[in-house]
This record gives sequence, structure tokens and C-alpha cells, in this order.
Amino acid sequence: MFTHAIDPVITTVGGVHLWWYGTGFTLGFWQMHRYVRTHRRSLGLSPRQVYTLSLYLVVGVLVVGVLAGGRLVEVLFDEWAFYSAYPSFVPRYWLGGGGNPWVTHRCGVGHGPVRLVGASAVP
Repeated sequence: MFTHAIDPVITTVGGVHLWWYGTGFTLGFWQMHRYVRTHRRSLGLSPRQVYTLSLYLVVGVLVVGVLAGGRLVEVLFDEWAFYSAYPSFVPRYWLGGGGNPWVTHRCGVGHGPVRLVGASAVP
């Protein structure tokens, strides 16, 4: 079994940590915004709609896909034995969920924005 020893913090600037996980999400959201901005005419969107959609995607994907979806996978698949014994801990999202690539992929972080962009282009 391979166990990595990668530091989750890329660097620290002025006491603020830059994390790999957050950087990955930031780059993903930026890439989605650039894609929509580049293809806005074929999607039938105005520049203002592109920025509004990007804001909705960031908030929607972050809240639904990462926090709620990550928590759901954490509870149901990763730690069901614990949470079935202590159901009062289920809503405590700060305890975990969403911290691995399988969770974020399963919850649609990569596919959800593409679907939303396609849905918003329909007149």
C-alpha cells in the first residue's frame, strides 16, 4: 500500500496557508469561468450572464456539491458504522466530508457546472 507524505499546505504567506485542496477548487472554478466566457456566444449568454452564472456556480457547487454532497458520502460510505450509532453527529459538517477526490468526483463537482451551463443556455 502506498502512503504519501505530501504536505497539504503548499506554502504560507504572511501567516496565511495556501492549501492544495483549495487551490484545486479555485483553479477548477476559474477554468469553468474561462470556458463559459470563451463559449458564451454559442451558449447564448451575455457577458453579464456569464459572470452571474459563474457566481452561482461557485456558490452552488461549493455549498451543494462540496459541503452537502461531501458530508453525505462521508456519513453513508466512509463512516456509516459510527454515524448509525451516533446520528446526532450527522449534521456536524465540520467533522469531515469532501476531503478526497473520490468524494468531489462522485458529488458532481466536475460535471455539475457543465450541466448547469447547458441548462442556463436554453431559452
